Amino acid sequence: MNLVIRRMEPGDLDAAKRVILGVAARLFAPEEADGFVERWWLRLTDVDDWPRVYGPPRGTFLVALDGGRVVGTGAVRSIDDETAELKRMWLLEAYQGRGIGYRLFTLLVEFARAAGYRQMWLSTDNIVQSRAVRFYERLGFQPIDPYGDNGDTLFMGRSLEPDGVAPERPRAAGEKMRSTRINPPTLWDSAPVGFSQVVVAAGRRTVYCSGQVAWDTERQIGSDDLGEQARLALANVERAVAAAGGTLRDVVSLRIYIVGDHIRHTAPLREALLAAFDDDARPAMTWIGVAALANPDFIVEIEATAVLD
Repeated sequence: MNLVIRRMEPGDLDAAKRVILGVAARLFAPEEADGFVERWWLRLTDVDDWPRVYGPPRGTFLVALDGGRVVGTGAVRSIDDETAELKRMWLLEAYQGRGIGYRLFTLLVEFARAAGYRQMWLSTDNIVQSRAVRFYERLGFQPIDPYGDNGDTLFMGRSLEPDGVAPERPRAAGEKMRSTRINPPTLWDSAPVGFSQVVVAAGRRTVYCSGQVAWDTERQIGSDDLGEQARLALANVERAVAAAGGTLRDVVSLRIYIVGDHIRHTAPLREALLAAFDDDARPAMTWIGVAALANPDFIVEIEATAVLD
């Protein structure tokens, strides 16, 4: 993946609309997606007029591109002097769960703070877009009173105070925050690779998991592919943490051992990590190249540390 995120340009308009309407169609009208796109094509007036609606200095419209192809969008515009509205956050399904939405959001927050906004609001559909709602909750958004009459069913907001850190979304009602993931601007952006630069844990019990490999319970291994072995090893990490009463969201650190030349071809490992951990729950980690592991069939082995309340 060759991802670039930048401001929208005139030549991106049709591709951006195809992303927005294509994903929306599969959510709202999966049985007539083409008709949905056709009906709504001329009704995205804010996108058609993006230089004015989302123009600087109080707004911006970003596009995410993979190899020059638009795969995602996100925008900010002004509600009032202190309030920015998050708009048009859409990402092709094949690119979801890979940290791209988080990167878009981070850039939009940076813009909003630089523009002087102190809070950010959004509106969405509480049922059809339930996955988006969970994403926004993980970013620290909470329900607020409606601020418009646009047909949406849920209105959310969060602070943009510079020292504020978006809390990890609790997994159950009343559950306390367990850890905070930080990717400071003073370090390179590790989110697209599948991990966090810093994890601050606040639980009472620490769980240390032995190195997990792609063996099943019968000590059988079904693949000699790095990505598949990583996926199976991570599934065993999840089982190990579950035995202690936790989930992958409680994992704060991984140490990954990779055999031989596979350390130079780690894209499959990265994809397995991005699929295993939520955008806001990436652990800190280290990758280590080794000559061999305990069994000649092993390509990758993963140690995990988790912190539980």
